[in-house]
Amino acid sequence: WSSAVCSSDLSTARPPLQTDRLPHYVRTIVDLTERMRSGWQEGEIDLGHEMTLLTLEVIAQALFSMPLGGRGVRIAAVTQTLLKLNTKLGGALEDVQTFDHANRELSDIAQEIIDEHAAHPSNDSLLSVLVAAEREGVMSKEQLRQEVRTFILAGHVTTAQSLACAFWLLAQHPELEQKVWDEVNSVIGGRSPGLEDISRLRFCEGIVLETLRLYPPVWVFGRHATRAVALGDYTIPAPREW
Repeated sequence: WSSAVCSSDLSTARPPLQTDRLPHYVRTIVDLTERMRSGWQEGEIDLGHEMTLLTLEVIAQALFSMPLGGRGVRIAAVTQTLLKLNTKLGGALEDVQTFDHANRELSDIAQEIIDEHAAHPSNDSLLSVLVAAEREGVMSKEQLRQEVRTFILAGHVTTAQSLACAFWLLAQHPELEQKVWDEVNSVIGGRSPGLEDISRLRFCEGIVLETLRLYPPVWVFGRHATRAVALGDYTIPAPREW
């Protein structure tokens, strides 16, 4: 949450974030996962790409109460560009222009989601809370767009990368993959998993934690100046609007 949202009336923001909504979110995740898995064919698939599309759709359905549709592929492409160029120190003019174009594209997608919500509003989503905060003057239209951008990026990329890494590691250790299957079959069997199953999947939890230890998805932070700053003979310019 931004400082503006945190300083607002939090009773408005609480409903979508209450623990009693967790079963609903788990059902959303399971339904979307099973839908994606049903479309897979025998052979090799790009799990990094698939997990990106899955986690993006989860964010859209859980927090925005709307499907992404073709926007998922657009966001995935933008994310790859931003991740690739964000870790560079400086860069050629072409890289800077590509980075700025990707940021503008993400802002455009965020605005599309806001506009779609305005046309078909939902009363219980996190997006409805943000839109209400903007309408009440708690945040500006630009900050609303930035908040949606943040939820899109931060809500999917770390989870997608961690899942892809976990599957990659399990593929190299078939004996551990079998232990995962054994635990899942023992705890869940042939039914769909629910919130109550999470605490019983201890070995699966260990796989996730070890993946995060070995390959943390957030290992570097990008920063930009809030205003022009002089460092010796160099000037860091004020940030541009995206």
